[in-house]
Amino acid sequence: PFLEQLSDEELAVIVSGTSLNRTPYGDVGCNHPLYLRGVPAAQTADGPCGLRQQGLNPTRYPMSVILASSFNKGLYSEYGEIMGEECRFYGVDLWLAPSINIFRNPLGGRNNSYASEDPYLSGIFASEQIKSIQKCGVGAVLKHYCANSTEYERLKSNSRVSERALREIYMKGFEIAV
Repeated sequence: PFLEQLSDEELAVIVSGTSLNRTPYGDVGCNHPLYLRGVPAAQTADGPCGLRQQGLNPTRYPMSVILASSFNKGLYSEYGEIMGEECRFYGVDLWLAPSINIFRNPLGGRNNSYASEDPYLSGIFASEQIKSIQKCGVGAVLKHYCANSTEYERLKSNSRVSERALREIYMKGFEIAV
């Protein structure tokens, strides 16, 4: 397989990112390309509720919880297709979404990005979007994996959770989505 041909240094290069001079807010950047191996740079952009592209005019969409509350798989799929078309229009290769961590705290700083407190609904919500966006030739980066329930010192937090809760609540949506 292709990855086995790459050196450790080349593998490190393609998973590390860089910013572009044209990078607007929300446009996270891109990976370093390996042109000699045929690996181009992949432009990434954030935006579970529509692309975040400051200075440009992408479409804004309702929060994920509002879309998920429709219980309409066709709507989730249509949203993924629309996001795929918009990503292509703005030159985005990887959409940093959908976000499907679980609502565990009403004060959670990322609840506006998540679909639900129900792992099954969250998984279906994400799965339909991912299938549709990939049909447009755009990749989806499912986030924020898992038990990521605080914004306060989130890079230092320690999520303590039982294995059962981890498997049945926190990881189930991700399992369904992929």
